[in-house]
Amino acid sequence: ELARLSKLAGEAAAGALRMVAIEGDAGIGKTRLLAEWLTGADPATVLWGRCSGARLPFEPVVQSLVARLATDPGAVDRLGPYAGTLAAVLPEIFGDADAPSTEPEYARASIFRALAAAVADASAGGVAALVIDDLQAADADTIDLVRFLVESLGGERLVVALTVKEAEGDVVSLLSELQRRGLERVALRGLSDDEVAGLLSASGVDADHAHAIAATLRARTAGNPLYVHQIVGEARSAGEAVDPEAVPIAIRELLARRVAALSDRALETLQMAAAAGERIEVDAIAACSVHAPSEVVATLEELARRGFLADVAPGTFDWVHGLVRDAVVDATPPTRAAALHLRLALALEDTAPAAVAAHHYRRAGRPGVAGAILHGLRAGWHALEQSAWTAAARELSAVLDVASDPDERAAALIGLGHADRGRRLTGDARRHFEDALAVARDADLARRAAEAVLGLLGGGGRGVGVDLADHERANRLRRALAGLADGDDDLAVPLLAELAVSLVLTPDSERERDALTARAIERARQHRDAALVATALVGRRAALLDATSAVARLADADEILAMPRASLRPERRLAALVSRVEDLLVLGRSGEAERAAAAALDDAAAFDHPYWLWAATTWSALVSIVHGRLDDAERLAFEALGHQPENPEAVAALGVQLVDLRLFQGRAGEVVDLLAAAADDNPHIPAYRAVLALCAAEAGDRERAADAYEHFAREGFANLPRDSNRFLALAVLADTCATLGDRDSAPVLAGALRPYEDLHVVLNCFGGGGAYWGPTALHLARLALLTGDVEAASAYSRRAAEAARSIGSPLVADRVATLVDAL
Repeated sequence: ELARLSKLAGEAAAGALRMVAIEGDAGIGKTRLLAEWLTGADPATVLWGRCSGARLPFEPVVQSLVARLATDPGAVDRLGPYAGTLAAVLPEIFGDADAPSTEPEYARASIFRALAAAVADASAGGVAALVIDDLQAADADTIDLVRFLVESLGGERLVVALTVKEAEGDVVSLLSELQRRGLERVALRGLSDDEVAGLLSASGVDADHAHAIAATLRARTAGNPLYVHQIVGEARSAGEAVDPEAVPIAIRELLARRVAALSDRALETLQMAAAAGERIEVDAIAACSVHAPSEVVATLEELARRGFLADVAPGTFDWVHGLVRDAVVDATPPTRAAALHLRLALALEDTAPAAVAAHHYRRAGRPGVAGAILHGLRAGWHALEQSAWTAAARELSAVLDVASDPDERAAALIGLGHADRGRRLTGDARRHFEDALAVARDADLARRAAEAVLGLLGGGGRGVGVDLADHERANRLRRALAGLADGDDDLAVPLLAELAVSLVLTPDSERERDALTARAIERARQHRDAALVATALVGRRAALLDATSAVARLADADEILAMPRASLRPERRLAALVSRVEDLLVLGRSGEAERAAAAALDDAAAFDHPYWLWAATTWSALVSIVHGRLDDAERLAFEALGHQPENPEAVAALGVQLVDLRLFQGRAGEVVDLLAAAADDNPHIPAYRAVLALCAAEAGDRERAADAYEHFAREGFANLPRDSNRFLALAVLADTCATLGDRDSAPVLAGALRPYEDLHVVLNCFGGGGAYWGPTALHLARLALLTGDVEAASAYSRRAAEAARSIGSPLVADRVATLVDAL
């Protein structure tokens, strides 16, 4: 087994990540095997962490990095660009760093990438080993992080070593997935008769006696080396020879017998240590003990000599094995255990992480309920800030189990809703937000009600209550607003913005939307909070979907970008940058749009978040389409998908850009079937059917084009919703109308397009670059020519030619030239 590990280290030295899982029963020697390997010369750097029931977010990786970075100032300096992000999970190391204020849904990817950078740094000086001990105890957050590290560190000189026993559920899935990526699995067996004899001899048993009893002892212990060690320890404590016939059937029975034989003071200290957890800090035990600190240290040293503990560092002891701690826990009466946990909670609550204090208060029973709620809420919300969704849900669920106060229950339910939203458990998230709203309203907790409504409906209309009708959304938002006091601007501003968004598709609501967004911005400015003003301005953009608002939207984006960086969440600045690209293209200012796209890419790379990398790259692709660089555009479109390959919205956006490319390449026929399927699968997005009509017409399939086109024409185009797709849909239907020669519908489409006649047709696809279809003047010129108005057609053609020249689009210029020839 050691040779296999050394072979993997040699392969990693060539610059390729290697993985190994050491599997076997408790006490079989998994951890000891890795320890023996790591004492050799193979890995230059060791990162060692353990899953201990995962009370802390991303526990094993964070634990291993704290141990390394605490002794390596050079690594801390090298990780400076990530300091703000790492401060969220490594406050011991980066506590004074300026952590960016980032929404949790964006923070998770940034945290994962920062942790990956810290692990990669460990391999800079040679092969590094990342050891994750007891993987079977990992929670879903840790499993996601391990998966990410393996995917992102494939070229590093790194060995990822896992120890596993009795894997279940997500851990089994992870191991299977990693095995397909090259994970080597090493299953440890029990010792043979000769190996048991050798272990006995090395432990001080007379060689002849060791060989005489080896076979019997191996049969009783299944060759488990921990079991054999503990048998030797018991015999030594009793001053007797090892008697294999007296060995209990199970190791836990043997350990319980050894614990019971301890003195009162040793037993009390050992029970306190067991309550404290996996790692035993002398100061913490001394703070809870009735004995003097020197006596506590002496007792811990005695327990180490007896084979219960290991003295691993100054002031720190560890268990020789988790089974030993389990045996001590089992032997501690429940009432005594509760009292020990209460003493630990009181001693640690001001210095330990909130999750640790909450754990001890929970284990203290009724006397610890108040502390369990207080620290459980803190731990849960802190885990949310770290995007550790599973850890947050665990802490907040525990609060709900014991809390009766409405405010505490509402806070826990809201946090659970956010945790479920992060885990994409939309139904559970909605239920928790709804329950929180009910609790808050019953208890007249206006702020909690507002928080619950924002959790349910927030996110620019893309919350978990997506199926609520617009009027129901508006009613809930209005009611939440009505309950807030004058000083509650932090909640009132986003509620006003969301209310404006909920009215986007409501007829005759433009004046109300304008009033709502104006109120939001006014209140934010009065609050003198740049971040709140940015929230209001972003909200106004969501309420001004129509392209005719491009100038106003551009002014809002420019105001956000003029704010000090330190006052903004990175995603707010990125939202302003990518929206600026869209508005500049709509206005025909492609040079500025290209510079804005480059700035967005730079910011997205610094933020290191997949959504924003995707969004910025798609807008760069669209700028390339505008400028006729179709090969570059296609490369960028696929590069963008690489940032979010499993996001269905990113997949749909790639399809939209490919359709745009094929249209300009004269290959529209290649995407007709794709569009037909999209139109059938998404009847709520009629723009798909509109583009299908255009592509079929461009491909010469007039029958299919007419069928898709008539879906709108027979309704007088009234079935085109006033959403962000409307402008593009009108433009492509105008082109189809001209190709099919539908003179009767031409005036209707021309009237609908005239408000946009000075603009370029640009589609925003889920926040990323979607499609470009030239200046509106070109489509108006074709409609005018169809109706026989040659003068108008000529005027619009001249405007289209100038617009194509100004925006720098040779492909559109060619289409205009074709139209001019027809004139």
